[in-house]
Amino acid sequence: MIPTRTASRIRTLAVAACAGLLIAAAGDAGPGQASPREVRISAHRYLPQTVTVPRGATVRWVNEDDDPHTVTSDGGAFASRGIDTSETYTFTFDAPGSFPYHCALHPTMTGTVVVQ
Repeated sequence: MIPTRTASRIRTLAVAACAGLLIAAAGDAGPGQASPREVRISAHRYLPQTVTVPRGATVRWVNEDDDPHTVTSDGGAFASRGIDTSETYTFTFDAPGSFPYHCALHPTMTGTVVVQ
């Protein structure tokens, strides 16, 4: 037989584990909804430089640099304003293809979104 105090701890841990699973599941996208993919902007680079997503996915860029940056499609499909530190930009990709982009303020910064 398990002592009462130990059984209580086991129940507490089990409840906490179940709550964590419910919170994680709530963050998942439902049917027909793609969850956002994240690209970090750090050290004047997009990380990852290439991201592959399914059609209908939303990509979120997060600026972790001290300098402002943009997310500007080479083909004109999307363009952000200047994104300051800790700000974000999102874009939903409804068509398949390869979408190269760059920072209009720092043209050597490049990335690509591949939509399948």
